Amino acid sequence: MSDEIPSALLVFAGTYAAMVLVPGANFLVVSRASLAGRPIGLAAALGVSAGATVNVTTVVICLGLLSGIDPSGDLGRLQLVFCLLYAVLLLRAGISCLLEVWTLRGRSGPTPQATVHRTGREAFRLGFLTAVTNPVSLSFFLASGGLLAAAAGRGAMFASPVLVFSVAAGWFGLLAVLFSAPPARRLYLKMRSAADTCIGALLIVASGLVLLRVVSRL
Repeated sequence: MSDEIPSALLVFAGTYAAMVLVPGANFLVVSRASLAGRPIGLAAALGVSAGATVNVTTVVICLGLLSGIDPSGDLGRLQLVFCLLYAVLLLRAGISCLLEVWTLRGRSGPTPQATVHRTGREAFRLGFLTAVTNPVSLSFFLASGGLLAAAAGRGAMFASPVLVFSVAAGWFGLLAVLFSAPPARRLYLKMRSAADTCIGALLIVASGLVLLRVVSRL
């Protein structure tokens, strides 16, 4: 079991990193706030990271209270449902990402308009509320938390909030820096189509790997 914990956490961190790279509500809030200045953008990024961490912590606590989670790592019915939901979410995110690339192909994507914030506190609050009420993130954490418990036990599951904050703060902090600098923002928008194609493909592959894991342990 101890050998499975690092690999399970690595899979969780990798798939979550791919999920946050997909443009969505959190992405939009940080990119728009960053146009008003780097400090405002970083405040929004910190708010999104904190909101995501609150989400995953809540899910971990709730899952930890469920007697149906078996720390031995055997897949029961509850774990099977979580694993299947996890695979479906990854597949849906991957397909949505590829469809967006196909829709935007041949024309420039819209440049986000600045959202005016008088203080960094306002930007933090908006980022936090956006992340903590994001249904896609909540569903992802619910499914991945169940998968972590099934694959590597509760120890891995309780380590997930640290990984979530680290990944979210790293990516959205970088995004804030990029979008607060016009040359970097233009470069990102120019490369977005290729990047989103790779991300979508990786999410679909990850979905298939999760399904294979479920089948192998039935």
